[in-house]
Amino acid sequence: MNIRSLAAITTGPETTVKLVVDRDEEAREVLRQAGISFGEHRVIHAVFADKPGALAEFTEALAKSGINIEAIYLLDSDDDQLHFALAVDDHEAAHGHV
Repeated sequence: MNIRSLAAITTGPETTVKLVVDRDEEAREVLRQAGISFGEHRVIHAVFADKPGALAEFTEALAKSGINIEAIYLLDSDDDQLHFALAVDDHEAAHGHV
């Protein structure tokens, strides 16, 4: 299993770790065996040109369609593209924008 993206946030005594992985079933099993509680969100993969305003255009199109972004993760970047994973409240509708 590979971790594609990771974020850790600590608030007082609580720490939340957010992961995007390439094999979700394996990740679930590892977390269960470690006794770590977890929740899940499906994500969509979106690729944008690495240019000013590209992400804004995409998120505005989602907003106009009534789709809310619950989380966004940068997965990868290269000279001309940015790869994001987005957790949204309507996956079917969002796929029409990717």
